[in-house]
Amino acid sequence: MPDVSASRTVETMTQPTVRLGYIGAGAYSRRVLLPNLRKVSGVELVAVANSSQETSDAVAKEFGFARSVADWREVVGADDIDAIVVGTRTEAHYEMIPPALEAGRHVLSMNALCRNAAQARELTAKAAARPNLVALVYPAGGAAYFLREDAMMRHLLDDGYVGTVLQVADYWYAPFFGLGSMFEVGSRWFGQHTRIFGYRRSYNVQGATVAARAGRGEVRPETNIAIAELASGAIITYQHSTVAGETARPRWEIVGSDGYVVAYAGARNAPASFFGARRGSRRGSKRGSRRSQPLWKSTWAHCCVRSSDFTRQPVREATANTGWRSSGSCGESFTIRSN
Repeated sequence: MPDVSASRTVETMTQPTVRLGYIGAGAYSRRVLLPNLRKVSGVELVAVANSSQETSDAVAKEFGFARSVADWREVVGADDIDAIVVGTRTEAHYEMIPPALEAGRHVLSMNALCRNAAQARELTAKAAARPNLVALVYPAGGAAYFLREDAMMRHLLDDGYVGTVLQVADYWYAPFFGLGSMFEVGSRWFGQHTRIFGYRRSYNVQGATVAARAGRGEVRPETNIAIAELASGAIITYQHSTVAGETARPRWEIVGSDGYVVAYAGARNAPASFFGARRGSRRGSKRGSRRSQPLWKSTWAHCCVRSSDFTRQPVREATANTGWRSSGSCGESFTIRSN
């Protein structure tokens, strides 16, 4: 959706307070956005509409909204609101965002913009027709998962640890698809995507999904897959699932000409971690001379990365710490751990 124009910048600078309305303050909004919005000077939390009057009242009390309302339309139609955060599920955005724009409200939309490309084009056109308004999509979820791992991944890629990137796979298990968030991470690390193909599979099953936890409401059991070719010629696959089980952890797997890296996102009960391996060589002699011969299976050297501390450890210590064992003469092995 359109970004901020110069004319809007002047308007914002002359307005001392932004009066905010909130539609759909879910778990992520309560855990991340609202606590930080309270800290921003010049932001006034005016009205909140949640899934019920009871939850609206609870959010209003916890974060200091001036009032709670039962219907999201009351937030859109209020005269004392300048901007609205739409934090509801994606399927509600197509109904809620146009009235907010027509009412002259700035809009920040959470999660995916809408359910299909046709709706996305229509909403983008409506926002572009109002250049005096700021309309943004916030990439909740995926990008936040891997912000802590960004420096390490860039270090490994820039350092040539995997060599030329050949294949990338991304796995995540959020309640909703949210491909845009992961797409942003993939584009930042691996560059432009081309020739994108997508597939979705829903399941008629009973029982808990990985994302069906207390307070989250109903979660569709499904698998979503998107495959793309990178501008470099490599292949990248995005796979999202809500049926993978509670032990599943979001991760990136990178296969290159010289090495392999797996990056796990940090979670409340597990730190961010990287595991990898590099192709090594075994030296032999022929006619009195020495030469190197690549051994693609038995001479992988392994690493374990546990933080953004880039201190390299000796090979012997790294091997003992990670528990990896490899035969033959390997390339390099290292571990990176927090102090």
